[in-house]
Amino acid sequence: MDAIITKYHGPSHVKGARISASVSTRRIYIPYPHELRGLERHEAAARALLEAIGLPRDTELFVGEIKNGFVFVQFNEAE
Repeated sequence: MDAIITKYHGPSHVKGARISASVSTRRIYIPYPHELRGLERHEAAARALLEAIGLPRDTELFVGEIKNGFVFVQFNEAE
């Protein structure tokens, strides 16, 4: 799996605030989850994308902060 990049998108006159999650050529948007805090909001978007591409939602992820959001990569144990 490639890295998942998440980004905050502020509200406009037409759409409310949302967070996007993208990997390769796939991107999804979720409504801004006000009930969550900070990084949890971006993780929710990353996990929704995992589900959309057919991976388990509980896949273990490493996270790092980038200029405009966060990057999530799948944890793979060495065999």
